[in-house]
Amino acid sequence: MNCINKFIESEESKRNLLCYEDVKMKREVNRVNRKDKQEILVAYCCILPMFLGLFIFYILPFLKNVFLAFEKWEPFGNGVFIGLENYRKLLQDEVFWIAFKNTIFMPL
Repeated sequence: MNCINKFIESEESKRNLLCYEDVKMKREVNRVNRKDKQEILVAYCCILPMFLGLFIFYILPFLKNVFLAFEKWEPFGNGVFIGLENYRKLLQDEVFWIAFKNTIFMPL
């Protein structure tokens, strides 16, 4: 009987120990040490040139083209904002609709 009690006590102490270890590990997982911060900083420094290139060569030109779509643009002058007038002219142009049909139906 005494051995059984010791066995039960030892099993309970193991469970308690495991619970304590789980709590301790959770605290350690949430904690970021100095070495981890340096690794994160290095990773961001390696990714930064890619994001700068993406912004400079893709996002900025896209936004500029969206803005220019609403202007009447002269080659050697400043653009004049005309709103949706360019799109109204485009939808009334017969050549646009021919090109649009060709684009849709030719690949089929």
